[in-house]
Amino acid sequence: MVAVKFGNEAYYNGNMEKALQSYEQAEKLMTTLKSERGMSICYNNKANVLKQLGKIIEAEKLYNKSIEIILKLKENNPSKSKAYDVMISYRLMNLGVMYKDSGNLIKSKDLLERSLMLARDTDNSIGIGKISGNLGQLYLELSNNSAYAKLWNINNLDFAKQARDI
Repeated sequence: MVAVKFGNEAYYNGNMEKALQSYEQAEKLMTTLKSERGMSICYNNKANVLKQLGKIIEAEKLYNKSIEIILKLKENNPSKSKAYDVMISYRLMNLGVMYKDSGNLIKSKDLLERSLMLARDTDNSIGIGKISGNLGQLYLELSNNSAYAKLWNINNLDFAKQARDI
């Protein structure tokens, strides 16, 4: 997992190319070790980098691949269901933020709300905070976009009420 740590350090320092290289090295190692959980982490982290590089389609595929692996692990390990739900919640949040940033606000809203539901179901207070912040930003963006407000027949008071309920 050293390669993942190097990747994370590069990612948070803004060096996306170095982060991607580190995550790819980690992915090769996880594949050799047949660590599905490790591969899921690598796919998620690579997706984060690709999202930052504007490669949305590639990022989406990797986020979904990561989620598929976690769902399979959850099915095979019911005793770890809660831990896997936490992981899925974060992956859904990442997807939701990606869609929000790329302008697909409807899909973003669905994913962020699903993510929040899982975070609440698992009593993941840190996740609830992160997801709620992202969902709050989305609600503000939606309330400032009259086309979306008309689509859902929502006004600013409804958004404020939804945000307060988070």
